[in-house]
Amino acid sequence: MEVAEEKGKGSPVVVYLHGMTYRYDLWFRIQVTKDDDKLTRKKIPPIAKLRRSIYGMGGRWTVIGSNIYYAGGYLTDRSKIIPRKELIKHNTMMTQDAVDSWETESSLNLSRRSPVVAAVGKTKICVLGGENRSPDSYKKRLRVEDEEQSDGYLLRNKGGEIYDIDGKCWNYVDTDLKYFTPYNTLRNVAVVVEKEQEQTSQIVFYSLIKGSIMLFDATTGKISMNETFKEFVLWNRRLDTSPPLGLGSDTEYHFLHRATMNVPAVFTNDTFYWFTLDMYLYAYDVKASRWFKSQCLLNQLLDLYPKLVHNDELPFVPILVGLPQDGKFVVFIPRENNNRTELIMACLKVEMKPPCLNVLMEFVQHLYFAEEIRLLESLIFYDGKAIVEG
Repeated sequence: MEVAEEKGKGSPVVVYLHGMTYRYDLWFRIQVTKDDDKLTRKKIPPIAKLRRSIYGMGGRWTVIGSNIYYAGGYLTDRSKIIPRKELIKHNTMMTQDAVDSWETESSLNLSRRSPVVAAVGKTKICVLGGENRSPDSYKKRLRVEDEEQSDGYLLRNKGGEIYDIDGKCWNYVDTDLKYFTPYNTLRNVAVVVEKEQEQTSQIVFYSLIKGSIMLFDATTGKISMNETFKEFVLWNRRLDTSPPLGLGSDTEYHFLHRATMNVPAVFTNDTFYWFTLDMYLYAYDVKASRWFKSQCLLNQLLDLYPKLVHNDELPFVPILVGLPQDGKFVVFIPRENNNRTELIMACLKVEMKPPCLNVLMEFVQHLYFAEEIRLLESLIFYDGKAIVEG
């Protein structure tokens, strides 16, 4: 058995996969390995289970060390929305009987409904954007213009807060909330990608409605880029009948739209990546301002897994996760229409040689997610993150 390792460090790479049922948020931990026995199902138990009726729904998460951190959940009471301030954590090293055990790490100064939550190195957590109003302020507006200069107003319009795990304290981000508003995760306009490079942590915001890309430097707390790209507009092209550069008439846009609307992109080397249910890898190169499309990978997978889903029947979208090694990805694909707990994990090596996007499938693994699912409930996977352990 071979273990995927970070280049030059020899440390194993693991992927945290996040899914949801009607009642719970679930996390699974998968070590990226090449197993010679491809056809044997590998059982993956949940390492964390969060009951949304207690901790709220719609929150965002990140991983630092052995802890999963979750913030931005909200509860509902009839017609009232109640955002939670708590930053909670779960230690993944706990035993299976404590898989649903969470503790409060700290509380935000302002509640933020469905914000962006990202790790900044190994000691800080950035919570950005989201709806940052108190429960009562959802029903009323500020009535006095002078109040716009008050401390309360200025604090409510801070773009976010950064939590120092070692110091147990929060610091406000000076960037105004208005810069993050177009990327509100509640509106499915954009998702955020964490990108770590040496001593800096960059959070990438993007909108496929407006074609805009914004880079936020979490180390300095400032925006390093905020630009619009015509060819990056994908969801709203009513005024432009021509396809985006690099996408021809043979593109199945409903598969691409589904992927871009439901799962976050992978961002690496100035390029966004998505994997679609019809088994294509798509990429948008920011510097070249154009799209790329790979060859279809369906035949490679069907040789091993003839029951693999390759139609439009499932609401599930393949989850693409970038690995620390350059050009390496894993993708999680549903195997059967009537079984939402079995996935295929495929490790991909990607090489971009314009105008081609070449993809080599290095190995595949059959995964079974061991979680009891009630009748009429589905386990739908939403996103994943890769980290290097050790």
